[in-house]
Amino acid sequence: MPNSRSSNRTTARPATNHRRAGVEAGTVIEQVGDLFGRTVNQAARICGVAGPGEVIVGQGAAVILDGETRWQLESVGRLNPRGFEAPIPGYRVIRSAENSGG
Repeated sequence: MPNSRSSNRTTARPATNHRRAGVEAGTVIEQVGDLFGRTVNQAARICGVAGPGEVIVGQGAAVILDGETRWQLESVGRLNPRGFEAPIPGYRVIRSAENSGG
């Protein structure tokens, strides 16, 4: 008798990176292990702009990464995150060619 589970198997597919990240640097408020404040909200909104496999950073994080040789920053223009009165600059983080590991 065939195993009933065998009909539920799927063909293995190559892994696809659907993770995305939004990063900002600045002041946060910590209460009972949670973080709050403008910086946290901004990072969450920036994350919503990132595509699959992308890391997008705001101006504060970009300043910290400036001059870092392992990464390059590519402007994605001015972002208009919900809940913020003015557009904010956003940057895509790209691994430098000499750090690609390929």
